[in-house]
Amino acid sequence: MRQLIGLTGGIGSGKSTLANELRKQGIPVYDSDSEAQRIISSDADVHRELCALFGCDVYAGTQLNRSQVAQIVFRDPAMLQRMNAVVHPRVRMDVVEWAKSHSITPLLFVESAILYQSGFDSLCDKVVWVTAPERVRIGRVMQRDGITEEDVRLRMARQGNEDVFMRRASIVVNNDGNIPVHELAAWLLQQCRA
Repeated sequence: MRQLIGLTGGIGSGKSTLANELRKQGIPVYDSDSEAQRIISSDADVHRELCALFGCDVYAGTQLNRSQVAQIVFRDPAMLQRMNAVVHPRVRMDVVEWAKSHSITPLLFVESAILYQSGFDSLCDKVVWVTAPERVRIGRVMQRDGITEEDVRLRMARQGNEDVFMRRASIVVNNDGNIPVHELAAWLLQQCRA
């Protein structure tokens, strides 16, 4: 029986690193962020609705100016909700189609930073929450994005209460860097198959 596993966690937790390791081990992983960007660029209905919402100047050809949109939605939570109401249903349909195309694969993962907020967790048989100590997460994001600690903390605050999300998860993975990621992935696959 196929299982669809949600893979999520806060910024800097290492969920994408773990997702990449799962891919290396031959496990299909749907990257909801990159797939959402593909849909935003290629789906004519989404393009039209986002133009109506933000104005067409947020697009350069088919590419959405993510930083311009981010400035709008982070100042206006209602605009973020309206944008999500356009994008999330289309991504959800894409996840369902993707999972159908892998119908004989026993384990599939959906990586999403906003798995709970988007409602994608309702598609999943289990949810994995990836976590790491705050100091580790902050250091990772500062190094990766070249931003200040204050900026990382602001991003973390926007993501919601980690403890609440962690309690809802089926499996919690501590990705503090002390265990090699290939070992974490092997352990996770064992837990998912149990």
